[in-house]
Amino acid sequence: MLRLRGIARDVLRRLPPARRQRWALATEVLLELAADGRPRTVLDAGCGDGLFTLDLARALPMWSFVGLDLAEEHIVSAERERRAQKVTNACFARVDLTRLAVRRPVDVVLALECLVEIPDDRAALCALAGALRPDGTLIAHLPVWDWSPVLPGSPATWRHEARHGYDRDGLPVLLHEAGLKLRGVTPSQRGTVTVAQELRDRWKGASPVLRLLTAPFMAAAAQLDTRGVTWGPARGLLLTAKPVDAGQPSVAV
Repeated sequence: MLRLRGIARDVLRRLPPARRQRWALATEVLLELAADGRPRTVLDAGCGDGLFTLDLARALPMWSFVGLDLAEEHIVSAERERRAQKVTNACFARVDLTRLAVRRPVDVVLALECLVEIPDDRAALCALAGALRPDGTLIAHLPVWDWSPVLPGSPATWRHEARHGYDRDGLPVLLHEAGLKLRGVTPSQRGTVTVAQELRDRWKGASPVLRLLTAPFMAAAAQLDTRGVTWGPARGLLLTAKPVDAGQPSVAV
């Protein structure tokens, strides 16, 4: 019974389809980097409950992962789960990202759910860029500034947002100010996954059993949207960037 409860809890934590899509897109980039077989160190900035950090640590056992978050309860929970799962290539720490300073530069920085929630996002982005090796990679997900919900009555603001989003045309400038060059942009969160996310948000107060019944639908929505079975404008962007002196051309947005 305890095992079944644990499985159900894990499924519910993975339920949000927009999160599933962000994680899937970021994982694709990481697996491309892993193709050369070289171990890497990854900072997961704004790691929240640490679920994705631990998933990656299990999938890439030769890599090292550090999950960072400002919320003490998130770090305590993530560290407890890390010990329970006996994951040895990951750790967690409470850090203000605007004041981040690392002893050794890292290969990859993930910023999938945090920049839009940080009042001084430019300071945070500069700090994250400063944590990278000269050939390192930033993988970030950002909502676009003019995104809007699909279903009538859905919230028109991002949860905990400090700003509504980012101007796609202004991203190269924003990154350049932090010492980064844009390398790639993948649109995300079009109609299919957005509708699913808005339904999930409406149903999150339902019983666990009812929410579990929606899990296949939520997973399918994330996959379909990522594969292009969707419609409407992108409400988010998965971008990759490298330090300015990495010696590679930037891309147009």
